[in-house]
Amino acid sequence: MTAQGPRHRTAWVFGREDNCLTSDEVALCSHFCAIPTSTVMPTLNLSHAVAVVLSRLYCDGVSETSGADDSVETKINKTPLTLGEFEALMKHWEEVAVALDLTRGGDPEKMMIRLRRLLQRARPNVQEAANLRRFLSKVQLKTKKGDDR
Repeated sequence: MTAQGPRHRTAWVFGREDNCLTSDEVALCSHFCAIPTSTVMPTLNLSHAVAVVLSRLYCDGVSETSGADDSVETKINKTPLTLGEFEALMKHWEEVAVALDLTRGGDPEKMMIRLRRLLQRARPNVQEAANLRRFLSKVQLKTKKGDDR
């Protein structure tokens, strides 16, 4: 998450100690993490969870700033998507999935949740997202040409 940089606002949402976050709450997040626990102590209180996350962020930030490659290409390749750009990519995927009848009964919700999680883990940058959107646009164009015949 430190790759987001100081210009990008980030909000951290921590789940309840007894049952974490609901699926609906997780779906509203662009990224998520889970802190491993043991069977002896299966939960962390909020202050401990915050300390673990902040410690990890601090360590990641220190390692990124020591010996970072500041070339223009590296900066472009690390430019993260905004939430709006990510949502536009997801909408584009959904349009193509529905047009190709890839969803069960025309309801893309389950497939889109899985795709969202995959893309969130991959954390595509601006250039990668542009490549994916270009691919999706070509698929749409080819399927429209096929419909015209």
